[in-house]
Amino acid sequence: MSGLCLILIVIGLPETARKLVGNGSIRPTGVNRSLIDCMQKPEGKHTESKLIRPRFQAPNPFASLRIIFRRDTALILLTNAIFYVNYSCVQASLSTLFMDIYGLDALQVGLTYLPYGIACGIASFLHLAAPLILQFVCGLTVTGTFNVCNTLIVDLHPDRPATASAAVSITRCSAAAIGVSVLQFILDDIGPGWTFTLFGGLGASTAPLLWMEYRFGMQWRTERSEQKSRAVEERKERDPAVKG
Repeated sequence: MSGLCLILIVIGLPETARKLVGNGSIRPTGVNRSLIDCMQKPEGKHTESKLIRPRFQAPNPFASLRIIFRRDTALILLTNAIFYVNYSCVQASLSTLFMDIYGLDALQVGLTYLPYGIACGIASFLHLAAPLILQFVCGLTVTGTFNVCNTLIVDLHPDRPATASAAVSITRCSAAAIGVSVLQFILDDIGPGWTFTLFGGLGASTAPLLWMEYRFGMQWRTERSEQKSRAVEERKERDPAVKG
């Protein structure tokens, strides 16, 4: 599957990094072009001019930490982290629960991961088809949630997409590690039914966070952009050699 994804990326995934293609009007060059792009004739909306590439800078891990605590970014990161915790905890508990409740062997348990996702139906001792169907539905929706959140985070920081992606990994992996570490204690204390009800409640709790992002996100983004512009102007006043 990963090989197929790589082939599709090489064939058709267009370059979107602003430092390479700007707003899409600049044609990518070299390895930044897909096979389809190489076979297409240049269109009038593209230009052959190139952006001025920034000088190489050593990676700064603290830049990702600064992004985490920005208001608009924090809401999306928290939403993404909550869904990732739910996903990780479900995946970590599936094998044991299927063996205990349905009496499956190791091979059968491995096959149940094909539709992957959620095990809340296990608590009611429903037919095996119930949690498998729910796994498929959850697997489909949670992947879409991850993709939307990741895309929005990068869109909020178009000048630093790698830093934004690192912030996503830091938050969701840290949260998932905490969730999985306490999962067994929760299962032993309240049982599978209430455990996955709790996870469902956590997922529902992201709705107000997403509403706040929808309502105030553009305002916060504009304020951050204005602050950045003022900081650049102040640096120019102190040092005329600084370029915007």
